[in-house]
Amino acid sequence: MELTVPVVLQQTDSLSSHIDNVAGSGLVAGAQTENIELQDGGTPGTTPLTFVVSTEAVRAHVFMESAVDEPNQARWPAGTWSVLLNVSGFAGTNARIRRCYIFRVGKNGVNHGLVGATIDFNIACTFGVKTLTVVGVETWGDPLDRVQVILGMNKTAGTPTVKITPNKTVTTPILKAA
Repeated sequence: MELTVPVVLQQTDSLSSHIDNVAGSGLVAGAQTENIELQDGGTPGTTPLTFVVSTEAVRAHVFMESAVDEPNQARWPAGTWSVLLNVSGFAGTNARIRRCYIFRVGKNGVNHGLVGATIDFNIACTFGVKTLTVVGVETWGDPLDRVQVILGMNKTAGTPTVKITPNKTVTTPILKAA
């Protein structure tokens, strides 16, 4: 029996290919957004990213997408996805993470469907690592399809600035040989 392990995608300092592709989330991009490339076995990012959350409406502010040819699996099983986000600068409780969407997109960024979403978060962007859990459905497609993660945020007061460092991971239910 071949041993398998979950695909863990590392946030890096590289930019994802498809900036501000909100796919089927129903969100519009925030006035300021950040995009992060996810790499299987990649080097954790070190460069902080800063953006302003300027509206009480939930907007897409953080886009993450796996690198070319990753995760290189046609079948993505149903299961739990864990998205970690390192808030490395104090934004306080006025900026909130409200939604997390996970999509299967083609190698050119074309949306192939929603894998899973959690739309009822209320996580303050205070200093520290935030964990967002999304339960996804099984999907089948081209092995060259990519993972895309979109985070929706809003403000409750003021004009909060959020600072994140892309050095955490997205753990998937997708399996690969150990």
